[in-house]
Amino acid sequence: MLRGIFYAVVGLIVIPVTWLLAKLGLVKPTPPLPKVIEDFSIYLWGNGLHASVAVQDVRINHADCLAYFQFGLNPSQMKVVSLAASPTPEGAELLEKEIASAPQYTAIRRNGHLVMACTFVPPDLELEARITDAFMRYGRSATY
Repeated sequence: MLRGIFYAVVGLIVIPVTWLLAKLGLVKPTPPLPKVIEDFSIYLWGNGLHASVAVQDVRINHADCLAYFQFGLNPSQMKVVSLAASPTPEGAELLEKEIASAPQYTAIRRNGHLVMACTFVPPDLELEARITDAFMRYGRSATY
């Protein structure tokens, strides 16, 4: 019971302080995900593929945005899917060729404006196949 009271008091203090700091501009809220990334994330969740998403704030040739989808939280494994959105199908084709030259990527696929690549250490062929299948089905119906 004491723990519950403690958490309630902490909540009553932390929430208003956080709100005030945000209003004063001292704490910046997380920017929303680009629509194409948010839609793909929702699509993956709907297909039973749960991942956390991080958008890279770097300029990539031929891409408007780049996001990483991390599957699992095991520190001894790396299961990351990179998704890049290009403004044109031609740009996506160039981006796909550029990604293919990097040895860490496997299962590189392109659908319309989107390019996906997997980085799994150790390899997980089953998860890679599920993600690739979902991406190829999504890409046929995706709009950008």
